[in-house]
Amino acid sequence: MADPLSFFNSLTHTPLFTSRIKTKVKLEQVYDVSNHVLGTGISGAVRIGHHRQSRRQVAIKTLCLSAMAPKRTLMLYNEVAIYLQVDHPNICKLLEVFKGHKRIHLVMELCTGKELYDRLARKKRYSEKDAGRVTRQMLSAINYCHQRHICHRDLKLENWVFRDDSDDAPLKLIDFGFSRIFHPGVRMTAMHGTVYYVAPEVMDGKYNEKCDLWSIGVIVYMLLSGSPPFTGHGDQEILIKIRRCKYNMDGPRWRGISEQAKHFIASLLRRNPEERPSAEEALKHPWLVAAEKEALADTEIDVSVLKSMQRFAACSAIKRASLALIAMSMNAQQLDDLERLFRKIDIDNSGCIKMDRMVAVLVTFLDVPRDEALRIFQRIDQTRAEEINYSEFLAATLQTRIALNQQLIREAFERFDVDNSGHISLENLRYVLGDSYDSLSVEEILRQCDRKQNGVIEFDEFMLALTGDESGVLESGNSMDLVAQGAALTAQVSRNMSELADAVLAKRFTDSSSSSSADLHGLGVEHACTPPNSSRDASTMPK
Repeated sequence: MADPLSFFNSLTHTPLFTSRIKTKVKLEQVYDVSNHVLGTGISGAVRIGHHRQSRRQVAIKTLCLSAMAPKRTLMLYNEVAIYLQVDHPNICKLLEVFKGHKRIHLVMELCTGKELYDRLARKKRYSEKDAGRVTRQMLSAINYCHQRHICHRDLKLENWVFRDDSDDAPLKLIDFGFSRIFHPGVRMTAMHGTVYYVAPEVMDGKYNEKCDLWSIGVIVYMLLSGSPPFTGHGDQEILIKIRRCKYNMDGPRWRGISEQAKHFIASLLRRNPEERPSAEEALKHPWLVAAEKEALADTEIDVSVLKSMQRFAACSAIKRASLALIAMSMNAQQLDDLERLFRKIDIDNSGCIKMDRMVAVLVTFLDVPRDEALRIFQRIDQTRAEEINYSEFLAATLQTRIALNQQLIREAFERFDVDNSGHISLENLRYVLGDSYDSLSVEEILRQCDRKQNGVIEFDEFMLALTGDESGVLESGNSMDLVAQGAALTAQVSRNMSELADAVLAKRFTDSSSSSSADLHGLGVEHACTPPNSSRDASTMPK
């Protein structure tokens, strides 16, 4: 087997990865890492970090590559490769990756709320309204993944965390360690998962992405009743009950629970996966449809946000690319209303806004001709996928929420200055953008910005390109027509998804070589505890 480090190096030098993977800059040059440990795992710890320029808080997961077995290293690279592809409001963002020879640092969106497990333990059980709200979010994220041929394979209460401690905080999916890219019609065979949540067909060693729907069914059962559907004195007894699909929704715990909610759970906990709905179909279940309408009833289409899309369409390539980098790392709490508007327009809960839907909204609310609306859409849809993903939407609308200042411009500049030279060279542009960006060659982009004609972009030239401010001085609070311009850089992530899938599969990120180190009694099924040696099991769930 080829050296996995060499394999990873080959992947990092493609437009798919280069906007977020750092190999020439050390973590400590960009972030101050605190001693505050958020959690520990098999291979490393997660700590709070602060961006040295903006002081933005992040979570930094540090893993020791030298201590990993080759198989575990390949699993890590598979996780990073998949994480870099996903872009959804209910999936925790992987912001940057700092890779050295001995360690790798994953810089993540910081979620200060607790796990769904912890909230359930505190609440004892969820009301139908609250359970419906979080279930919609879980299914929306999984539907998004499945449409991109990503199967998570380890959905459980512990892998969903809340962004913050507020009651209505959005839920975020974490940990793609057991996920894999699948091909429709081709069964997966490796046995991964956690005992209480594992689907029966996974134990049979022949399954598809609908194993994730079974796990969602288990989670919803636990939210409404406060206990798992399958219990026993040991893992083997639990697995036997799962194989038999033996559970019930009777007794005091289920009094007052609607028949629609019970029907929804039963549809996901079908022994035959072919009889289960897809994630897209599950989102259309009457139990969730009614709750979705109620949740978004007060969300109006904000015309100022749509006008920002119109302004975005006229911005230069370098400004859009630069501000996309800023947009990807904004404080999520500043974007709550934009997230709700995104969901309002995303009527099919696909995690993306389809072309016909977006064009219709622009024509209706901006009163522009269809051709103009289509042009606006095409400038936002940098992947040419005929849909707008979440980051593209944010990049085209952030100017209504965030003010551009010198600090943010400096942060964007440093993201291009990947070798920390103090300027942006042609090689830097090519490393981040590839050979071209939005039909412009990187040579042309450099020529447009290089006013001194010395072959590089210096900071004052970069600021001028973004602001038009000849003085090179911008007040920290000065509002600008801003970050909206940036849809395209994140589009580099999506553009080469199929190439990534082929590369990952070619390097044996497949089931044939993935006998998990967390095997349980030869089944390859992880126990229900998240950290090693944890006492967390079914007995700690509310009774």
